[in-house]
Amino acid sequence: MGEFGIQARLVKPPEHAAAEASQGDLGATMVYSAARVRRDTAEGDQVAEKPVSRALLVSDGKSFVIDRPRAVIGRSKRCDYVLEDPNVSRRHCELQLRGADWYLVDLESTNGVSVNGQRVTSTRLTPGDQILVGTSSLKFDVD
Repeated sequence: MGEFGIQARLVKPPEHAAAEASQGDLGATMVYSAARVRRDTAEGDQVAEKPVSRALLVSDGKSFVIDRPRAVIGRSKRCDYVLEDPNVSRRHCELQLRGADWYLVDLESTNGVSVNGQRVTSTRLTPGDQILVGTSSLKFDVD
């Protein structure tokens, strides 16, 4: 999900502009970042801004960046963060950005969610929190 841009330019500029073009960066790759995420609703198109902060989930030395206001964690391939753990429900829990704070919400999973050793149904997360989903341990941080 995101946006991309296409920029057209002449491969062979007019002769009077050849001197200007030789100083430019013709053929350079330009990277566009999605400034907004679009979602369709029953009321029409609604545009949501990207979160001010990005959540990071660290597991086995690998970081996963969550740069949208909601992200589902679970075993299903349709989840935003997939855990290959038979003790994890298909849709186990969700990270939610509320204002400037990140929250973890259990989605009525079979085995529940623990944060820093405490079983929770919903809690505000702080950087460094240890999340246990099934038998998978994740460290929460903010970018």
